[in-house]
Amino acid sequence: MGGASGSGTVAAAGATVTDQAGAAGESGAAGADGASRCPPNYTGDNCDVPRFELVANDTFEAQGISSDGSVLVGYFESAETQLLSAAKYTAGKLTDLGAGFESQANAPSADGSVIVGVTVQQTGDGGFTNYRALAWSGTTTATFLPSGDGCYAADVSADGSVILGLCQGSLVLWVNGVFEDLGLAGTFSHPKLSLDGNWIVGAHADDAQSTPIGFVWSKSTGLKLMNVPASFNHCELMAITANGSLAVGACGDGNWAGVTWDSIHGTQVFAPPDRFHSVGVNSVSEDGSFIGGSFGADMVRWDKARAPHQLSSLVPAALTTGLGFQYRATFLSSDGLTIAGVVDTSPGEQSFIMRTGN
Repeated sequence: MGGASGSGTVAAAGATVTDQAGAAGESGAAGADGASRCPPNYTGDNCDVPRFELVANDTFEAQGISSDGSVLVGYFESAETQLLSAAKYTAGKLTDLGAGFESQANAPSADGSVIVGVTVQQTGDGGFTNYRALAWSGTTTATFLPSGDGCYAADVSADGSVILGLCQGSLVLWVNGVFEDLGLAGTFSHPKLSLDGNWIVGAHADDAQSTPIGFVWSKSTGLKLMNVPASFNHCELMAITANGSLAVGACGDGNWAGVTWDSIHGTQVFAPPDRFHSVGVNSVSEDGSFIGGSFGADMVRWDKARAPHQLSSLVPAALTTGLGFQYRATFLSSDGLTIAGVVDTSPGEQSFIMRTGN
C-alpha cells in the first residue's frame, strides 16, 4: 500500500526559488511589540514547540496534517511483521492505529480527533484485495464505514462529520455516518474535500475522455471539469480552499505547470514549465494564500504572490543541515504556517513537521 502522490510537474523558466532564511528563518514567536521573544529553534505561546522536528520512526510516511497543525497521519512499517500499519504522530509520539491486515491513515479532521483511511484484509485464499474504508475516533478506536468492499476513505471535513471516499472508482460520501454514492458517471481518482465538507476536487475520466481531467463538485453546482489550456493535454486538481473558492493542481504535456482554478477565471498557470524542471502541487491553505508542493528539485511553499520559497529557508539553517527537501509531497495546515512531508536523510527518509511562524 502507498499513499496518493501529487502530480509530477515543472518550474518557471529562469525562476529563482527564494531563500527567506534571513527573514522567516530567524524569527521566533513574536511578542506584543512584534519582536522575537523565543529562541531561534522554538515557537509557540510558551516557546516550547520545536520549529522543526523529525519523526523518530524512519518508516513512518506522512499522508496528511490536521488543520491546526498538531497531528500528522500516515503509515509505518511494523518491525515485527514488515507490514504497513496506520499511525498518527502528535506531541512527539507516534501511535499505531492498525486495523485489519494492513492499514493506512489518509487524512485527519481539524484537530485530529477523527482520522480516515483504509484497511486491507487478508482474504480466505491468502489474497490481500479486500479494501475497506475506516474511520478512527477518540484515541485509537477504528470503525468500518458502511459500504461494500473495494472502498477507501480519502479525506474528512474539519468537524469530522463528512468523509469523502472512493468505491471502485466511484465518488462516495459518509455524512454523519450515512453512506451516499454520488452516482456520478466515470472514474475518479485522488479526491480531496474542502474543510467545510461541501466541495470535492480530483481527477475524472470516462469513455469520452480517457485522459483524467481535474474536476470540482458540489451539490449546488454538480460536476464541473476544469478547462485545459491549449498548451497542455492533461490537468488535475489536488486540493481546494476551505470554502471551495480556489482549487490548485497541475497541467502538463510531459512537463507540468502549477495551476489554480476558480469559477470566474478558470484555469490559470502560476508556475509555468521549462525544459528542465517539474512542479508538484499537493496542498493549499484555508484562504488560498499559500500553496505547498515542489519546484524543480526543491520542496517549496508558494506565497500569496506565488513566489516559491524553499522549505529549508523557512527555519534556521542549523535545523535542516544535511537534509534533502526534494521531490516529495508537501502538506499545509489551514493557515499555511505548519508544513509536513517526508525529507531525505542519511541513510533513508523521515517525515517532518516544520513551523514557520509566518
